[in-house]
Amino acid sequence: MVGPILVLATLTAAGNPYNFDFRAQAQAGVQVSMHDGGTPGGVELHGAASLMGVGATMRLGYEELGEQRGAFYAIGIQMRPLTWLDKETFKTVDLHTTIGGLAGGLGGPEGAQFRGAVWLGAGLDFGLTKGDKQALLTIEYRYQPAQEPTGAPSHYLLVGPGLRRQ
Repeated sequence: MVGPILVLATLTAAGNPYNFDFRAQAQAGVQVSMHDGGTPGGVELHGAASLMGVGATMRLGYEELGEQRGAFYAIGIQMRPLTWLDKETFKTVDLHTTIGGLAGGLGGPEGAQFRGAVWLGAGLDFGLTKGDKQALLTIEYRYQPAQEPTGAPSHYLLVGPGLRRQ
């Protein structure tokens, strides 16, 4: 999964010498998460790349769930449908949906345990600046319908800044 993201990010950063319109983009950012209880519970570094509205995302995160805390790695496949409709709209507002998986560990008074989840996400990237290099504000909702441990939160709201290269 890392290979395709690196290739897309490299192609996007290299520019477009033949003026092909692949609507490629690569982005990186940091997000703060709130889960079911409405309390801030974690922070995530994320990267994503896409070509013609289809791409991948990777995340590294740290989360506190009550007395437990731990780190995780998540990967997912993203769809960005606004890139299919219009060349310019997605530069200002970019809708994305994601399906992925998460794996990591939690530690606390009960000892260490595995953490895993299947997750579905939907979000909006708001371009705060114009041009090929943009500052972003990302707002994302994530739902984890299947996870271990089973008592972990299922609903997350993530908000944070990022940078995008198109």
